[in-house]
Amino acid sequence: KEVAKTSDFHKSEMFGYRREELIGQPIDIVNAPTDTPIDRSDYLKQLHEAGTVKYEVLHRRKDGTVFPVEVSTTLIKVGERELLLGIDREITERKRLEAATRDNEEKLRAIYEGTHDAVMLLNEKGFFDCNPQTLKMFGFKTKAEFTAVHPSDVSPAFQPDGRDSLATSQAHIQTAYQQGYDSFEWVHRRTNGEDFPAEELLSAFDFGGQRVLQATVRDITARKRAEAASKEERQRFQTILETIRVPTFISRLSDGIVIYANQALAEVSKVNLDRLIGFQMGSFYANPDDRETVLESLRQYGHIEDFEVQFHRIDGSLYWALLSSRIMNYEGEACVLSSYVDITSRKQAEQALSESEAQFRSLFEQSADANLLIENGIFTDCNQATMEMMRATNKEEFLSLHPSQLSPEYQPDGRLSGEK
Repeated sequence: KEVAKTSDFHKSEMFGYRREELIGQPIDIVNAPTDTPIDRSDYLKQLHEAGTVKYEVLHRRKDGTVFPVEVSTTLIKVGERELLLGIDREITERKRLEAATRDNEEKLRAIYEGTHDAVMLLNEKGFFDCNPQTLKMFGFKTKAEFTAVHPSDVSPAFQPDGRDSLATSQAHIQTAYQQGYDSFEWVHRRTNGEDFPAEELLSAFDFGGQRVLQATVRDITARKRAEAASKEERQRFQTILETIRVPTFISRLSDGIVIYANQALAEVSKVNLDRLIGFQMGSFYANPDDRETVLESLRQYGHIEDFEVQFHRIDGSLYWALLSSRIMNYEGEACVLSSYVDITSRKQAEQALSESEAQFRSLFEQSADANLLIENGIFTDCNQATMEMMRATNKEEFLSLHPSQLSPEYQPDGRLSGEK
């Protein structure tokens, strides 16, 4: 039965006992219960053979708390007696760090194995590891099959721009080793001969005493198809707008910057089409309040229809337009599609008509002769001279009379006034 013969201050402090409390106590006083107790006979055998035994075990403090320690036990002889010299080192923090490291490694392994991107490791000799998605993406059955090929073997001989895949891939690998990373788009080839576009990131790091690269490959076939479809749709849309001979433009909702304009707008505004792109549309408005009215309607309703507004050209000349605008999504951002009809001629005609009517009204009212307007046998208006001649005091009452009421029943020649 092992008994504590002596104890230093630090050891007794570690366990929460006073030194004199430990002396003479069985060694099990500091041993925590365990599911796998140490085989004492085997333990003593190792001590006699090796002289020193190291192991990890759980100890227990006086207050009952359990903590891990690293024990180094040495068999020593003092005279005829064999004694054990035990050195205990608390390893709570080390165990915590080891557990955290294992947890991080498990997380990284889960990410490595579960990501939808192909992830592979390579050194100067070639591939030496990959995740399951790599095999699926490229069509290999086993890691051994994949790691047996050179990086250039999973690419066509030439890239779409005509570059040699082998030479170009080596250049990217060297860049990643030198700069720590390199990202680029690449065309890979599956084992069935199918080529596919990919987004690739090479990252350099130290692993197993050597500098290696992690290659992350993302299949962007779907994105490329969507981009191609979007480009085709955009070109079709712009062709339609160019065909329509109505000034049309698209501006960003956020800042009013023109990102598309057709030739019809350039002709009306007398600005070169290239200069229109990037132009601040708000600067076209002759009246800033009109701009605010349009924006408020767009914010509230999403559109505005047939709004009369006056624009000015670069040369300062003004023209009238009937504007219609609508919020739309264009190339992934909120924009405003606007078109308008030049109504300058109509506004000029309306102004001329208004001036003509004003001139007629002035002559009508200022005439010294009695002037009456009759429509369908009914008075519709009269001037002041008429009111004075007829000695009428109320214009509304006067106009309600029938023309025959302003004449005697018979004229001097004997005819009825109503017949004349």
